[in-house]
Amino acid sequence: MKKLLLTFATTLLLFPAHAAAVYTQPPVAGATGYLSSTDINGGSNLEEFVWDTFSVATNVTLREIQWRGTRAGATPGEFQITISTSVASFGTVWRAIGNANETPTGTSGVYDYRFTLPAGFALTGGQGYWLQIVGLVTNFYPYGGSTWQWSAGTGGNNIHLAQVPAVTGDFRMAAVAGDVAFTLLDAATVPVTIAVNALPAAGGTAIGGGTFTPGTNVTVSATPAAGRAFINWTENGVIRSTNASFTFAADGSKTLSANFTGPNTGPYVITALAVPNGCGTVGGIGTFNAGDTVTLDVSPADGYDFVNWTENGNAVSASLAYNFPATAPRNLYANFTILGLNMAVVGTPSPSYGGSVTAVGSPGTTAPYFPGGSSVTLTATPAPGYHFVNWIETPPAYEGRPQRIVGIPGSPTYTHIVAFGMFLTANFEADFPALTLGVSPAASGTVSGAGAYANGSSVTANATPAVGYAFVNWTQGGSAVTNAASYTFVATADRALVANFAPLLSIALSSPNALVLSWTATATDYVPWQNSSLGPLTWGLVTNPVNVVGARKEVLISPLIGPTFYRLLHP
Repeated sequence: MKKLLLTFATTLLLFPAHAAAVYTQPPVAGATGYLSSTDINGGSNLEEFVWDTFSVATNVTLREIQWRGTRAGATPGEFQITISTSVASFGTVWRAIGNANETPTGTSGVYDYRFTLPAGFALTGGQGYWLQIVGLVTNFYPYGGSTWQWSAGTGGNNIHLAQVPAVTGDFRMAAVAGDVAFTLLDAATVPVTIAVNALPAAGGTAIGGGTFTPGTNVTVSATPAAGRAFINWTENGVIRSTNASFTFAADGSKTLSANFTGPNTGPYVITALAVPNGCGTVGGIGTFNAGDTVTLDVSPADGYDFVNWTENGNAVSASLAYNFPATAPRNLYANFTILGLNMAVVGTPSPSYGGSVTAVGSPGTTAPYFPGGSSVTLTATPAPGYHFVNWIETPPAYEGRPQRIVGIPGSPTYTHIVAFGMFLTANFEADFPALTLGVSPAASGTVSGAGAYANGSSVTANATPAVGYAFVNWTQGGSAVTNAASYTFVATADRALVANFAPLLSIALSSPNALVLSWTATATDYVPWQNSSLGPLTWGLVTNPVNVVGARKEVLISPLIGPTFYRLLHP
């Protein structure tokens, strides 16, 4: 894994002087790549995803990601980009809608891409990260032949992780030789948007936002309201300046908050939309001071009936007039339907092999069609080796609404009052069982192989004794597992293994009638025993004094009286 490269021979994209590469794995020549794409309309058992690792030397804010790829068929309609500290974690996800500034490189079928983050992403120096880029294509192979590959690169640790189809089952995780090509920049190379706001809103005013050419100077200014005082400018909670008038280079899209003293007294923006569009009207929306009473009301269009008010997909009221105090900004939906008319409520697992979804309505109804106004409960059940993440609603294209997360976070059940056709995706993630390793006694040896692994993958734990010790066995919960120092098993659940070692007892004649028993001084509480016949009941403690000589403990046995056997035991 490389730490820092500022220049490289084969560039991904040219970037202006104000933008510096904080990490790069430049592309290799040619069209070599690794499949990392799926169908934009749903998963496939043949889809493949790629992750690669990186780290930066010091703390830095990431503003833009550039990468190279090859494609067969049409340009991807979207790229999904994820950065996380572990393959097991969901991480921070960005959706690059469109072709991500696709630019031909001069080699047939090979293109450069770039994505400016909507806000800076803080990278911690020395922390290991995983980057995943997936191209979402229409008619994914083999259905229509469209694929996207992440181009091969160089400069990393010459290995990446890939989800690939399995010989048996749906997929497996594989460590694949080779790097992928990408560059991380600390400044944007395309026009950026600077947004400003005041916190709290009644604390004062903030001006200076807009769209700017990268590298140009931007000045934002904050003016406190009467009785308030300016504190600082922050971005995602990170202090950027303590000056009310703050000038900086337009290095990336960001939202800057001017923070003022005093309580949050509003005003709060309350919005509400009629869904489906055109099926009714909503009144009462607007901007309100803290504590004001908000009254939202609805008027159904001819032929439609009002169902309920929802927020984040959860029902909050079934009253035509919904009253509540203004305590925070809110975004609500007024849902309408035709009572009794069957509507499609469809739940789809993603990936398709990650689990299943069932939809159960009132008696006499059959999925996926349920009458308007009735209640439907969807349940997501993970497949072995997977866990449920969340529900995402995808509205019909004609409504023009974005996707949104609905339901109670982490809950695999979601109850929907049927107001309109609903298409829900139950997202699942593969489990990554954790292997933790310990050593007993302390400092008696070392172990390797701890970490999180894809469910069903092969894992090897290795134990190496320290000088003066020998490996005994692996135990779990105090029970012996194996006597092999290198232990390979299939990861299906979290495991905590302990490598047990024992000190080696050395025996040496110091004179014709004396010998010395010795063992490493780090083996505390071990004592020597003796036996003249090897009978099970004739072992006794060696009562001679124990002396520490250098890094060893020693016992002098003199004079020698007949054949005697010795061993070292922990009481």
